[in-house]
Amino acid sequence: MTSRLGPVLLVTSFLLSMSLSNITPPTDAQSRYKDTFQLAPFSPSAYEVIVTPTNNGTANFLTTVQVGIFSNETYRVVLNATVSTGWETHVAPSTLVFSHSDEVSVSVTVVVPAATPSALIGKLTLTGNCSNSNGSLEVSTYAVITVGQYFRFDIYANYLVKSESRAIVDLIITNRGNGLDSYSIAITNLDELSAKNIIVTASTYELSSVAAGGNGTIRISIKYDGNELTLSEHVEVAIKSEAAATEGLAVIKTYPIFVQFETRSNIVTTWFIGGTVLACIIVMIVVVFLVLRDRNRRSTP
Repeated sequence: MTSRLGPVLLVTSFLLSMSLSNITPPTDAQSRYKDTFQLAPFSPSAYEVIVTPTNNGTANFLTTVQVGIFSNETYRVVLNATVSTGWETHVAPSTLVFSHSDEVSVSVTVVVPAATPSALIGKLTLTGNCSNSNGSLEVSTYAVITVGQYFRFDIYANYLVKSESRAIVDLIITNRGNGLDSYSIAITNLDELSAKNIIVTASTYELSSVAAGGNGTIRISIKYDGNELTLSEHVEVAIKSEAAATEGLAVIKTYPIFVQFETRSNIVTTWFIGGTVLACIIVMIVVVFLVLRDRNRRSTP
């Protein structure tokens, strides 16, 4: 299928019509004619291939071999396709024999490997060699192959600080696509967290120009200013591919950061209250013991 090429410079296919008179001299009645050989321009002249991390993509082109014969000669045409990027090609048919004027359709298939970078551009060249016992002649036609971008990314969390009321987490975003991408983030449950006295901030809300295979880091700072003894919560971070968004695609991942807070002041207060209650219980046990012992002594003659 054809597609947009953006700033790609298109190499225009053109028609070459070459004379074979130097190969086959004209004879008697055909002396005013020349045998001809030409390749029609590729259809399409440009093709965008879709690949994935695990699947190849293919580009398919059609052209026509045209031979005009006004002599008694027979010609053999051999076709060979190459791509500037070294991608695999298949030509069908690749060899033709002409004994009279005719034209034959030829297909060319280019195989683009899985995970090929979207920045790579291939120039397809189909060369036809037309020959007989007297010599040979070559003509060529051209097309351009681009690679569509796919969008994927991974997220990894690295917990740097975990204290009673504070946590710092680095979110590392790795571009697993085949082209340059940028990422924006949003805390989707920020209002809910704020209502619980949890303050969340990010070092940045956008990572720009992350190359395929590269990564970027966003630092998330979480602070608890409440009075609860313990509090377990999660911070929900949504990360979006901006390059995908420009193509009208929604590639978004949500990553939860789990945190648990135990404030020091509440822990101290709890221990104080708990210690006081325990002391009272011990005193009561001692008092009861002394009273019982005293009664036993009095009851003894």
